[in-house]
This record gives sequence, structure tokens and C-alpha cells, in this order.
Amino acid sequence: MINMEHMEDNTVHLETLPLPAVYIDSRRLVTAANQMAQDALSPVPMGRDLAQFIRNPQVLDACEAVRNGGGAMTIKVCLTSRGNRTFEIRLSPFGKNQQTGDAGVIMVFFETTAVVEAQKMRSTFVADASHELRSPLTTLIGALETISGKAGNDAETRARFVKLMQSEADRMKNLIDDLLHLSRTEVQQHIVPTSIAQIDRVIARASERMQDRARAKGCEIVINNTCPNTTTLGDEDQLYQVFQNLLDNAVKYGASDSPITISITKPVAEILGGPDGVQVSVCNQGPAIAPEHLPRLTDRFYRVDEARSRQAGGTGLGLAIVKHILNRHRARLLIRSDQKDGTCFSVVFPTQAAK
Repeated sequence: MINMEHMEDNTVHLETLPLPAVYIDSRRLVTAANQMAQDALSPVPMGRDLAQFIRNPQVLDACEAVRNGGGAMTIKVCLTSRGNRTFEIRLSPFGKNQQTGDAGVIMVFFETTAVVEAQKMRSTFVADASHELRSPLTTLIGALETISGKAGNDAETRARFVKLMQSEADRMKNLIDDLLHLSRTEVQQHIVPTSIAQIDRVIARASERMQDRARAKGCEIVINNTCPNTTTLGDEDQLYQVFQNLLDNAVKYGASDSPITISITKPVAEILGGPDGVQVSVCNQGPAIAPEHLPRLTDRFYRVDEARSRQAGGTGLGLAIVKHILNRHRARLLIRSDQKDGTCFSVVFPTQAAK
């Protein structure tokens, strides 16, 4: 142990620690903090009681126990005063007041917020995926039981239930396909593409693929391109998936007998895409989406109208896949929706875009 009267000369050693660290003296005052602590836990109130720095009872009790000779300990806490961030805090005795016998305490902070949030997301994802698969599976089991009984002897009933089973099997296949797409895009999200993607070609492929479905609903896909021959760093297959998903939504939820417009332009605000950026907007004339739903549209399994989405064949994962692909391409997704102009999804590619 180092005598407390020499502590001032040793506080500089906190800077050698690779994590945020704070020193609490024998009077429970915050007397030192390294730069990492100042950056991560700001403000660190120097010369003030620990309770004015962290008001968490578990932290205060642990500090008291260490100060009173309890030995080093590690605690896990959620600090609501730091925006609900979670930490593992290692508290170790350091120095000793010769008069009172109390020790000082070094607190080292290891943030686990990302890990905890990932665990929560994984748990929620498994529960949601299980729920989504259970529904069509239950329908399939019920239909099989029905046609296996006396009702199966009736040709009309059998045909109706076989059609229902085919529909639910397709729904499960689409969900599994989207889950696999989502898994792949999450793995690649941090890898910036190095190939060149031709925006016009991607849009042409996606619109050609969706044109028959659009016309079956009385809609026509119209392309307005004011930035021809525009390219960007990107994976054309993944970008094709983005615009196919956006067009699929436009066809599903757009009004019948109304156009679906794809506009390729310079970004409305250059700060979003830079002077060489490009914006691709997919707009339909469907019912407006209420403002409170817009921030959550890219969440997994989030649906504004669950019954309508399932009836239309949606898995609730399309926009989540779009989000992860655009994150990889360092692009942004902007969404606006109102009763007058309908709903518009705009993808803004950054300054790397070039003709």
C-alpha cells in the first residue's frame, strides 16, 4: 500500500491504465481521473464527494466496503445518470489514511453497454422469429389435421386447405430467406464495398423485376433520371436487393391504379450526399404513415399494420435488410409520408458517388 500523503505524486499513474479510471481518497472525495475517464464519464467533479459523481447506491456501498478494508471487488451496474449505460467497475484499495485507517479507492470502468444491448436484441430477435414462424406452422398443422380427417374426403374442402397450406409454406420460406439475407448483410456491414456500381443499371433491373406485379395492381413504375450514368462504390447485387425491397413495399402498400415513381437526382441537401452524391427516391401514392411509426420502420419485424402486412405477404424484415445494406454502403435512408404526396423512401449515397 502507498501512504496517502504521497498519493498526489502517484495520480499521474492513472494515465497508464488502458480504461477510464478515477481515484477516490479516504474522505470519499474524487481527487484524480485519467483522460479516458474525463472523456467517457464527463463531467468528473474533482474535489467533490463520490455521491455527486455517481449516485448509484450499489457503487456507493461497494466503495464504502473497499475503503473499510473489504478488499477489491467488481460490480456490474447500470448508470441512469450516464444515459442508461452499463459498466463493470473494478474497485481496488489504494493508499491508507494513517489516522482513520480508511483506504483510498481506484475505480476502473469497463463499459458493457454494447454487449448488454446486443444480448437484449438477440433475445428479442429469437423470440420474434419464433413467433413469426409459429403462426404459419400452426396453420399448417391445423390444415393437415383437417384434410386427414373426414373433411379431406370432400374435394372442394381439400383443395381449399391445400391452397392455404401452400400459402403458409410460401410465407415460411420467404421469412427464412429474409432471415438468411439479414444474417449475411449484418456480417458484411462493416466491410465497405470496393467495386463500382452503376446506379442506372441497378434501378433498371429492380424496376423490370417488379413491373409485372405493379401492372397487375394497375400501377406503372416510372423512372425520372436527372443524373444518368451515375456510379458509386457499391455491391450491385446488394443495391438491387435494396431497391427491389423498396419497390416491393411501394407495390404492396401503394394505392391501386396510381404511379410508382423512381427519381434519381442530386441530394436535396448537399450536406447529406455532398456535391457528387446521388439521391434515389421511390415514391407511391398509398395511405400516409403516421409520424410516430417512421423512426421504427427499419426495426426487425416492425409493422405499422400487422394484419395488412401479413396479408400482403410481408415478413417484417425487408426494411431491416435495407438498413444494414445501406450502412455498409455509408448511405442514408430518408422517409417522408403525408396524405397529400403519399410515401417516399429516399436513399442518399455519399460523396464517393461519381460520374
